[in-house]
Amino acid sequence: MILGIDASRANVLQRTGTEWYSYFLIREFLSIFGAEEVRLYTKSPLVADFPPLPQSWSVHALSWPPRFLWTHLRLSAEMLVKRPDLLFVPAHTIPLVHPKKVVTTIHDIGFEHERQLYNQKTVGATSSASRGIWDILARAATLGKYSASELDYHRFSARFAVVHATKIITVSEFTKQEIIKTYNADPEKIVVVHNGYNSEIFTPLRNSAREKVAQEAVGCGQSYVISIGRLEYKKNTPRLVEAFGVYVKQHPESTVRLVLVGSQGFGFDEVAATIKKFNLEQRVCLPGWVEASQYVDLLRGAQAFIFPSLYEGFGIPLLEAMASGVPVIASQTTSIPEVVGDAAVLVDPQNTSDIADALHKLMSHQDARHHLRERGLERVKQFSWKAAGQKTAHVLREVMT
Repeated sequence: MILGIDASRANVLQRTGTEWYSYFLIREFLSIFGAEEVRLYTKSPLVADFPPLPQSWSVHALSWPPRFLWTHLRLSAEMLVKRPDLLFVPAHTIPLVHPKKVVTTIHDIGFEHERQLYNQKTVGATSSASRGIWDILARAATLGKYSASELDYHRFSARFAVVHATKIITVSEFTKQEIIKTYNADPEKIVVVHNGYNSEIFTPLRNSAREKVAQEAVGCGQSYVISIGRLEYKKNTPRLVEAFGVYVKQHPESTVRLVLVGSQGFGFDEVAATIKKFNLEQRVCLPGWVEASQYVDLLRGAQAFIFPSLYEGFGIPLLEAMASGVPVIASQTTSIPEVVGDAAVLVDPQNTSDIADALHKLMSHQDARHHLRERGLERVKQFSWKAAGQKTAHVLREVMT
């Protein structure tokens, strides 16, 4: 039996949620499937930090044009000529041409319920003319159901995966129920496997010298709260900045800063405008994407971690913060309560006053921060990539037999 794995998301240097999920599962599979024939499908040769592969594993770098729609075009072409017995795709986009047995992971379906949070730009388009052409082709191919926008690409891919996948893995009970309700999917087809976190670096063991270096690199000082994720509508970044502005206005004696780690996403223009509106240019630090080693030092030095996301299928940064001994403020919606349990201050992500009040509570009560820290360290023991890898491998083996 040959196991094929879409490793395109794992094989990048700048990883976020889905990329880390793919990377760490593959790393766990090295020992689990080490003696079996495994094919990794990538867009390019393996990046420098990819772990060494067993002798029975091979890399199929599908690097020919076009550069967009890699899964539906290039991976589909590969499936025509060198099809594995089982294909595992660690995201919700499976190729149009695929083996009879396919397992895919659907992390969330926010694009079905919160469409205003997603970009409407056309997939693969570089000019207004190409946008029009791709839109016409997409609508013709789907009988008018879908356009060529990124939003509709997500919607089409998820619905296609629900129909054609042999098994669906999802990362929370919340997302499982969302998939069942939205797509009328068979509950027996869906398996919940919680995410893990990188326990090698996200620990509560602090190093003041390294923290100081990271803080100086970002220019945030030593008194700050931190958030991570793309600076976008879905992560609620504009409202987080507004809530921080409210906090600063209500508590002018505070010197705390807000550090927003992440690349610019759909909604960053409003983030920048809100910073200007509340005169927060000297209080909000925007370091962009940073290496995990630098981020963990910034995280450990923070007084609180804030995660007011509007929609999450899981939220790996929550585990990273709890494992690092940092008190958490997070949304009371979607999958987040399932992840944090009683180890966070939960807020209404639509209410700036609620977020600002929670921030004030933690900033002014050291005991509250201490209790949340201890609860977080206990809660995070329930999650690991080792367990996620073993449970996922069990699903794959069941399908393969």
